[in-house]
Amino acid sequence: MAFKIREAKDDPTRLQDRRTLFRQQRGKCSGCGFAFEFRNLQVDHIVPVASGGADRLENLQLLCAHCNYAKGKRSQEHLSEYLRKIGITAK
Repeated sequence: MAFKIREAKDDPTRLQDRRTLFRQQRGKCSGCGFAFEFRNLQVDHIVPVASGGADRLENLQLLCAHCNYAKGKRSQEHLSEYLRKIGITAK
């Protein structure tokens, strides 16, 4: 069964979720900790939907494109390990 993740442009609720996360994270990527503009952060499921994670605000975070690509559908621990290997420890 395939899941379709709501896009902000299609769903006002998802846009509000992104704004809430942006404020909570102070405009920083949850992975690397670097600051980005709102439009450059992507919604990511902390626990991937493919692994049973919910499509709810509590399971969402904003990542930069690099961190989101590196994490993919893997765990948050995978992303943390990857960032440590390339010398990024900020969060």
